[in-house]
Amino acid sequence: MTKDIKISVIITTFNKEKFISNTVNSCLNQTFKNFEIIIVDTGSKDKTKNLLMKYRDQEKIKIFFIS
Repeated sequence: MTKDIKISVIITTFNKEKFISNTVNSCLNQTFKNFEIIIVDTGSKDKTKNLLMKYRDQEKIKIFFIS
């Protein structure tokens, strides 16, 4: 039954370059694998966007940039 459960992890971020990689990697390293990660960057002015771009090709991750 738990096989059918899909979890959506929603991460919102604004100017969190110091934390965003650890946050995303922590989600990716969970033992439960039936999940998606939705990341919403609300106009960061630091390097957050650049750090998120390294995850853009991963199937489990959807990234949205809102300015």
